[in-house]
Amino acid sequence: MKRNFLPLIFLTFFVLSCNKNSKNDTVTNHHSDTIATSNKEEKVESKESFNIESIPVSNQLTGSFPYFKMPENYVFRDPNHYNGDGQIKDIDREYFYVNGKYVMQEGKTFKADIRAEDSKKYNVLELQKSFDDLIFKLGGVKVNNGETLKEGEEESLAKSDPNAYTNGYLHSSNNWKDVHTYVIRTPENVLWIQCNYGSESAYLTVLQVSEFVNKMSILPASEIKNQLDKNGKAVLHINFDTDKASLSSEGKSAVAEIKKVLDQNPTMKVSMNGYTDNSGNKSHNLKLSDDRAKTVKTELENSGISSQRLISKGFGQENPIADNGNEKGKSENRRVEIVKI
Repeated sequence: MKRNFLPLIFLTFFVLSCNKNSKNDTVTNHHSDTIATSNKEEKVESKESFNIESIPVSNQLTGSFPYFKMPENYVFRDPNHYNGDGQIKDIDREYFYVNGKYVMQEGKTFKADIRAEDSKKYNVLELQKSFDDLIFKLGGVKVNNGETLKEGEEESLAKSDPNAYTNGYLHSSNNWKDVHTYVIRTPENVLWIQCNYGSESAYLTVLQVSEFVNKMSILPASEIKNQLDKNGKAVLHINFDTDKASLSSEGKSAVAEIKKVLDQNPTMKVSMNGYTDNSGNKSHNLKLSDDRAKTVKTELENSGISSQRLISKGFGQENPIADNGNEKGKSENRRVEIVKI
């Protein structure tokens, strides 16, 4: 079997136009550290935080997301699988290492495992130098050069985002010691790249910073009534506060539409059936869905609908109506169904 050390320039670059929606974010840093840029180290002053604007703007990044192609005999694979070629999500989250500290970023992501084909021996140094070489040529900055997490970071994350691991937000930074993180800042975008090197494969995240755009809208009373008449139930995607049973302001508006239907049909009785996606713990999801269904019931009761006309029940992640393997499907599965009884 032939074993060749590939040149550093094997990472290639696709040239198309970048997406817009940049975001100047603040990166937390409590120590005096060094940042690698253009193959040399630049001293960064010790501050409680430093602004992403301290990273030089580069005009070298001209391509289409996710920008990078593997060297010959290396391939992208879907996370935790041996097939596919990586996963792209329009909105996602990842925790990046910056000088040994977690920094959360949100935006469009590409997440993949990097594996060597059968004819190639996986080589950590080769991949690391290839990323370094290409990203430095693109005007990028290295903000973590294999540093391990500082004491207290894991405990802090467990409190602030307890479902980060199960939700896939630690794809390239979970329980591994060799984490390399880069930032490329352009006039239009901020791009984060993180590669976590294991013994037989590497774990890559490319994130283009962008803000969440809510594409969900309130189902009007007339449509709720149409669905009830046609199907015996109406499917609503009611907004709750994240991982809680409390209604957001948009969620309260959605419940107000249910009330209109019940006011217009005074003999109608309905059940509020709550559902979640499959992220996180199954028992937690069951309780969360039950609590959310009860919240809708209580909101209707408080608005004047008799409790005798209402029941509620949670079903957790059971009975999905869409594929839980992607973010679009997950959002469809997080729902409350109003069912005639």
